[in-house]
This record gives sequence, C-alpha cells and structure tokens, in this order.
Amino acid sequence: MPTATTSRPPSSSLVQEAAIHGREEDKENIIKQLLSQHGGNRDCNLKVHTVVGMGGIGKTTVAQLAYNDTRLVASNEISRRKLEMTFDSSEDQMEKKFDLSEANTTRYLSIVTTQDNAEHIAGNKPLMDILQHFHGSRILRLVQLLTWETTSSVPIEIPCNMLQTWRHIRALDFSHAAITALPESIGNLKLLCYLNVSNTELKFLPDSTFNLYNLQTLEFGHCSLLKLPNGIGQLINLRHLNNNSEYPCCLPYGIGLLTKLQSLKAFVIGKGNSDCNISELKNLVFLKGSLNIFCLNNVSDMEDAKAVNLQKKRYIEQLELNFRCDYEFDIYDHEPEGIRRELSEELLEILKPNQNLIELKIFSYSGSRFPKWVGDQSFNKLAKVKLAAFHCRLLPPLGQLPSLKYLEIQAAYKVHYIGHEFFGVNATPEGFQSLETSEMEHISTSFSPQLITIIPALSSALTTLVLMDCTKLSTILTLPSLSHLGLFGKFHKMLLLNSHLPQLKTIVVSWSHEITSLDLNNQNVRSLDALNIYGCASLESIDGLNRLLSLKRLSITMCPQLFIEPEEHFPPSLDRYEVRGCGDIDYVSKDYRPGSGLADDDLGVRINMMSL
Repeated sequence: MPTATTSRPPSSSLVQEAAIHGREEDKENIIKQLLSQHGGNRDCNLKVHTVVGMGGIGKTTVAQLAYNDTRLVASNEISRRKLEMTFDSSEDQMEKKFDLSEANTTRYLSIVTTQDNAEHIAGNKPLMDILQHFHGSRILRLVQLLTWETTSSVPIEIPCNMLQTWRHIRALDFSHAAITALPESIGNLKLLCYLNVSNTELKFLPDSTFNLYNLQTLEFGHCSLLKLPNGIGQLINLRHLNNNSEYPCCLPYGIGLLTKLQSLKAFVIGKGNSDCNISELKNLVFLKGSLNIFCLNNVSDMEDAKAVNLQKKRYIEQLELNFRCDYEFDIYDHEPEGIRRELSEELLEILKPNQNLIELKIFSYSGSRFPKWVGDQSFNKLAKVKLAAFHCRLLPPLGQLPSLKYLEIQAAYKVHYIGHEFFGVNATPEGFQSLETSEMEHISTSFSPQLITIIPALSSALTTLVLMDCTKLSTILTLPSLSHLGLFGKFHKMLLLNSHLPQLKTIVVSWSHEITSLDLNNQNVRSLDALNIYGCASLESIDGLNRLLSLKRLSITMCPQLFIEPEEHFPPSLDRYEVRGCGDIDYVSKDYRPGSGLADDDLGVRINMMSL
C-alpha cells in the first residue's frame, strides 16, 4: 500500500510574533551576544551563532524572532558599509571633498554638520547633489555639533526631494538635531522601520508618517512634540513607541489598535473624543517593562477602566499611576482637578496590577484610603514603592511586602504618624525583617507637615532615612541600625536631641534656610564620620563641632552667615574638609580632590538624589 507522506512547510524569516510566548529571554540573550560582536570586538571572527536543542522546542522560532528584531537589523546594516560625512567646507569645495565611487554600496550614512554650516543641509546645491548618490543607503543619521561660541543650534530643514530619492531607507535617526519639521514625503519611505526624532524641536509629525506600515520603532522622547496625528492606529507593525515620560504629549484615539506594541513609555489619557481613552490599554497585551499612565483624573467611566485588566499584563514590571498629567504637584494640599475623591478610590482599586510587579509609583491620589492591594503581601517581588502627593491619613501596610528595598513617601499631606498600620494586620511590629540586611533600605518623607512621630519599630534594618519639610516631627525615637540621616528644608530643632540613633555615621543638612544654629552636643553624633551642610542661608553657628572626635570628612557650602575658622572650630580627627561660600571664606580645603569629598561620594550623591 502506498504510504502517505507529509511535506515540511517551507521555512522563512517571517514569524507571527504576537502568537509566541515565553521566548523573550532566549531572544534577548541571542541579540545581546550578536550585538556584542558588532560592538567593536574586531578580533572576533564569529561567523555562525548556533542554537542547540531537541527537535520541536522552538529553535527556528527563536532564531526568527532575533532575525526580525529592529536592533539586529540596524546592526547588520551598519556592519556592511559605514560612511561618516562631515560638512564643514565652503560650497566650491564640497564636490571635491568626497569620493563617491562607492556611494551606491554605502548602507550606513552619518551626516555630521558643524554649527556654522548647518544651513548647507537645506540650501547648498552641491551638497544636495552629493547626497543624491547615496540613494541606496539603508540607515541615515544626522548629527549636529555645537561650537564653543554658541549654545543653540542652527535650525535644519529636511528638503522634500532629499527623502523622495531614498526609497530603500530602513532607519532615520534625527535625534539631537535642530530639525523643526519633517517633509510630507517621509510617508513614501515604505521600507522604513525605525524613526528617531528624540531631543529635537519638532512640534508635529506630518500625517503621512502613518503611511509607514513597516515602522516598528518610533522614538520622540525629550522633544517638543505637542500631539500625535490621529492616524497612529495605522502603524499596525509598531512594537516600540518611546515617547516622553517626563512631559508627555497627548496621545490620539487609536493607540489601542497597535496590538503588537511591546514598549510604551507614557500612556496619556485625554478628555475629548479624539483623545486616547483608558480602555485602549485592553488590547495592548504584549506590553512589557515599564508603563507610566498619566491623567487618570480624566477617566469618567469605570467600565472603561475595568476593561484594561492590568492583572493580566504580567510582563509589566514597573508601573506608575499618575492622576495628573505631569509630575508637578501643589505642596499646599490642592487636589487634582477632574475626578472626584470617591471615583479616584474606585479607580485605583480597579487598576490592581499583576503580582510580578517590581516597582510601583502612585502620584496625586486624592482618595481618603489606599486600596487593599497596595501593600498586599501577594506582591512578593515588589522591591521599590513611591507614594507622592496623596491625601490619605494612614499609610498602606507596606511592611507586609517581603522584598521591599526602597520606599519613598513624598507630600503626605494628612499623615500625622507612621504607626502599626504601616506593618499590616497580621504583621509583627518589627516589620521588614525578611529584607536582606546587606541591602540598604531607604525611606524618604517629604513635604509632610502633619507628621508627628515615627514609631520605634519602623525597621531594625533601616540604615538610611531622608526627611524633607517634616516640621512637626520632633523625634524618630530608636532606629538601632540607622547610619545615614538626611535633613532637607524645614525640620524640628529638637529632632536630633530627642532621637536615639546609636549607629549614626553621616548627616546631610541641606536647603534648611530657617535654621540659625545647629546643635551637635548630643550622643547621637558622637560616632559621626561625615557631615555635609549645604545651602543653609541663615545658619550662624554650629555648636559642638570641635567635639566630634570621630569626624573624618566635612563639607560646608553656601552658608553666607556662617563665620568659621577651620583651625579653631574643626576637630583634629578630620582627614579632609572643604568650606566654600561661608562668611568671609570664599574657598578653603584640606586634602580635598574632585571626586573625593563627601558631596561627591556614593552616599552623598544617593542622599541628594533622593531629596531631589
């Protein structure tokens, strides 16, 4: 009898990426290794990268995923043929400067313009004639250099006919160039898969941009873009939309059609019918990494929010929920406009994320309580939490989080004390005891004018505490492991005297304009190793400084009312110090080198960054 035979389907580089799950780590490992070969290791003669495994486990699929990744495509194109052209000549020398014999084989073209001749890009005919020879290029990068004499770039206009001839272009990188507009002809670049206009003066993208059906990466972070055109839903192959997460522009309706999207820096909810709606997050099931959701105060329909179902988006590891459209908030307790308090509580309850979350930030929440999921111990991977500008009287039970390493509380308008509720109903008073003691845990409390006390059992493992404008906090009682303390803005003058901090090694006092004296005559500072005082405009005296016999490093900067003599007031134990802008001292130091002072070491940078 004839036996039935089956033929194996032909293999190709095409792959249905949306239907593949669980191969991200394998793909990233392959791409990382391949890119490291392209990254400058000229001694390596790697020709073949093998993927070994049993039949049927998906070796070909992983190879296809890596092959089609835009980063690897760009790297392969770059490795074929590179040419960097620097235009700094006069017009009559332009045609003579470059050898155009290999222009057709050039795949990567980098145009470098100096400040004085940036206008040649648009207005120099010889230059434009030269560029026509490179119509076979796959990648174009435009670099603009500033001169020492100027601080702003000469605006560059991209000519329409310049792009019309480059039909084979795959990648355009205009980042950091002073372009103010793109021509409509960009929509004719049907093979374009990468477009970067980050750090430019571009305010609008032409409507034709959304004819680029093969576009996979669109980057416009840190640029002046006000709004994307409404046709964004046509970019059905877009995988990476890297917009500005600091000052995000409004997204148009249709973002939910980008079902292959994997990275999105900022999801901005609008008010109008043509603006982005929160329900559009429903179909973006492949989002991974970081997601920042802005303008939650514009949400009016809770059914739209329920459709999002963040719990099923298990690849999101960093989540930010912001009820404002920016990071500005009123330290004087003004709630964000739009959403009512009751609705904000319901909305935050609905937006419960997946339990694989590593980092959580919540901004400008106007509810009177946090939902139960904030601090739920089922979030056993959550390592970093930031709560800013909220109106709850009690903190959520964050002490139940077994992996919490970093906690920042900012603008806690109505919190009077940090008490046992901080540890949860079933938690022990010690709290945070499952943390690795070798890690440094941080708590930063800022603009909390009603905060009166922090209970002694806050954390026996806590080593760093930063307080900002906590004017009613007169004691932090006993923190046995606390070694680093930062005091910023206003603080109670009795704080150091009333607290018991036996292991305190470092104090940073900064921008405390109202204090006139600093009293160091207490047991908390006897073992002090480093002291940094910065920007205290009214400070006139530091009592007990010469008695700090363990002090090794000292920095006092920008305290104009403080008249101090190092030989008279400083302890003999100091290894190095610096005094700058104090009284009649412009600058004086001992064994101080850039990078060696307290303000420049790891601890100083870490504490100051926390305060900012």
